[in-house]
Amino acid sequence: MLRTEPIRPFCDPNMLHKSKEGISIVSRSKVYKADFTNWIQVQIGPIHLMAIITSITSMREEAGFMLRVEQVSHTFRNAQGAVPVLQDINISVGKGEMVALLGSSGSGKSTLLHLMAGLMKPDTGKILIADQDIVRMSENRLAEFRRTHIGFIFQAYELLANLTIRENVELPLVFQGIRPSRRKQKAMHLLEQVGLAGKSELFPSQLSGGQQQRVSIARSLITEPSVIFADEPTGNLDTRTEEEIISILQQLNREMDTTFVIVTHEAEVAEQMQVVITLQDGCLVESGQSKAVEQGERL
Repeated sequence: MLRTEPIRPFCDPNMLHKSKEGISIVSRSKVYKADFTNWIQVQIGPIHLMAIITSITSMREEAGFMLRVEQVSHTFRNAQGAVPVLQDINISVGKGEMVALLGSSGSGKSTLLHLMAGLMKPDTGKILIADQDIVRMSENRLAEFRRTHIGFIFQAYELLANLTIRENVELPLVFQGIRPSRRKQKAMHLLEQVGLAGKSELFPSQLSGGQQQRVSIARSLITEPSVIFADEPTGNLDTRTEEEIISILQQLNREMDTTFVIVTHEAEVAEQMQVVITLQDGCLVESGQSKAVEQGERL
């Protein structure tokens, strides 16, 4: 992806406004829409128009990344000394991409996942989600950010046994103070999407492993997060159920344009994603489109 230089302080940064509708130039109480296919016919004092276009284009390009990992390194320390786990990791994940982190045991993939999900902080580097650096956040701010921007799918499902599956799906919204009727509405919609609407009042113990993982997927989506991290989501499942879960994730990715980062040690699972990032001994050794994407298969 082409990148221009970031915005320089050639003008008041308040003149550039980014919103869901696009990027606008704000000047003298007037707002001018930025049209990237035609010349912008505006006059803003002595500022060179091309400089403004270049800066807005830079903001637009950067906004395309939902997740960026920049120069991240991490070391574990024990009685024997320091053990490097990750070394100078750089990753960019676009909005709506499905990315696999592939590696064997000890490669550093789970550590990287925990760092990106804000469960740990790296020794060095930046981790930006929706253009916000989670490494620099306080613990309270990070906890609030995780509640609204990050979803997590666990290998072992992590459902609460004393709650129905609908209540399990609703749980993240309880912490956000959403009213019960709205929580139930959203939970039932997601359970329908994962094929469990008819089992909403059952308890986790009454479901198969594959069904429990579907509940976990629905729960991860209910806050409409910026990105969902999945730690070996098919690790406890048989082959047929694994295929069903991957198919559900792909369908949700297409329908909701949700960004997924999935850790796996299985090449067969990784190749069903759009992008495969391979880690070995704490280093990124390969990153690129999956074979399915290269062959033009619809994911």
